[in-house]
Amino acid sequence: MVSSAELVPLVKKDPAKVLQAIKSNPYDEEIFKNVHNAAMQLPTQSADWKALRNANFYQFYQSVLLSEKYKISDPVWLQVALLQVDYYKRDLNSHGNNTVPTEQMALVLKHISASRNEILTMPDEGVDIIRKIDELDVIKNSSARVSFVIAQRRMTHDADPKRLATLAPDPFKATTAHLLPPVDDADTKAIQAAFVRFLGMQRNNLAKIPYQKWIWLRLTMVTQPAPEWLSMGSEALHWLLDLVWEALGDNSKAGNSDRKNGLEVLGRAIVKKPVATKFFETQGEHIFPMIARLVLTDTKAFTSNTEKSQTCKRLQACVKLAMAGCPEPTKRKLNEQMMPIFLPVLFKLRSLSNAPTANAQTQLATDTVKTWTDIGKDLGITQESALQDMKDKSGGLVGCSRVRCPLFGQTALGMMRCSRCKKKQYCDERCQKRDWTEGKHKEECKPDPNAP
Repeated sequence: MVSSAELVPLVKKDPAKVLQAIKSNPYDEEIFKNVHNAAMQLPTQSADWKALRNANFYQFYQSVLLSEKYKISDPVWLQVALLQVDYYKRDLNSHGNNTVPTEQMALVLKHISASRNEILTMPDEGVDIIRKIDELDVIKNSSARVSFVIAQRRMTHDADPKRLATLAPDPFKATTAHLLPPVDDADTKAIQAAFVRFLGMQRNNLAKIPYQKWIWLRLTMVTQPAPEWLSMGSEALHWLLDLVWEALGDNSKAGNSDRKNGLEVLGRAIVKKPVATKFFETQGEHIFPMIARLVLTDTKAFTSNTEKSQTCKRLQACVKLAMAGCPEPTKRKLNEQMMPIFLPVLFKLRSLSNAPTANAQTQLATDTVKTWTDIGKDLGITQESALQDMKDKSGGLVGCSRVRCPLFGQTALGMMRCSRCKKKQYCDERCQKRDWTEGKHKEECKPDPNAP
């Protein structure tokens, strides 16, 4: 048997001997902690720390973590896992090349994944430790890999819903797919529908959860073929549309790739039949403003104007294709929704397309003028009919205050002012009502103290 007195000095002098001794002797909690503490005290920029790296000191922890002697629910395994997390964090920040620490932590994550069923029955303390490991975001899988992993998991009758709910929304992370038991290929559609439902329950909390960048569109990446939209109907599309709106604007926490992917998935989803008709009947007043808003005002959703142009044009084409097949009653309803914004958007698009310097943005505006006009034509809206509609509106104000309007704070066309606070203005009565019920104006609106 070895002792702490023998091994601790070797951490600095000869880490390879430490590893050899640990592998050939039974686990001893005191020795493990003392050796770990000795390693953590070494300066990360020193030659001693470099020697630890060269010896692959992760093997010290993996003598327990990857051993068949211990289940992941075993207190010994969990204790050593926390020690490796501490070492990993320190090692990750030691210098630029993070390949080795990432690969070594990935081995532990794969071991957890292979033992996922234990997570459903282990004590809460163990679950918390597993979460800490997952939250390191070690593995950033491609959407194809995520699809493959999720397609092999589902919630079954023997799973504990409360446990899964406690872990939510982590199941959307590729590294936490092990939280769900394995399934057959035939269950794929059920899995996707379940994830959509779960996303719907979580959508009101998206701004509060700490791992939003992983969650809000991880699901849509997983379900890119969009078969679940058929089973979930327009309700699922409503949730997806909400999420895409949440991703737009300067205050959004979503990353560029998440914004772009959300728009791509939305476009593919809305052309699925028979979802499209029901979706347009309930969400047309949101999708048309989004098309315009992306082109007119939003820049953070894209890394470049070229990417913006390509994504917007694909979304426009999907909307136009899906809407063309809508029955006449649906088109009449969409006519009412689009009429108030048709002409202001058209004028703004033409203004952008006539800019003196031609670039991807001006070309996008030019292309969108045609698409916007075609969409209006399908709904029976022309420039003349829209002009007549605008003549009936009040004028003299600047910029619509409703966030989900494409003209949000952007245009000098005539609008109506809130009669109570005098601080907000809107394209029309519909935008005002929506901002009162769906936005925050009901909470913010205070009588104008200067009003007569």
